[in-house]
Amino acid sequence: MRHNASTHYNLTQKKKKFWWQKVAHQLLHPVSPLALSGVVEYVATQAHPISLNMECKEEIIGQAVDNGALDAEDQIISGVVKAVQQYFITL
Repeated sequence: MRHNASTHYNLTQKKKKFWWQKVAHQLLHPVSPLALSGVVEYVATQAHPISLNMECKEEIIGQAVDNGALDAEDQIISGVVKAVQQYFITL
């Protein structure tokens, strides 16, 4: 989708606002945090948040995937497994 510079800027700001005020809030919730594996479903099920249509929500998810944000959990688990394996080797 092509936008003029002003519209592009406004959509970018709305996507940032949605990410930080909605998604990040759920990820960092102190009692019931959203698992990274639930981000896609969470974003997709929001009813046109902050005037974002489905195409904008798909862009948000695409950016998170491209940036590796959704792989962080797997990377942490993999790092822990490797560290434990290395520890057992030293025993």
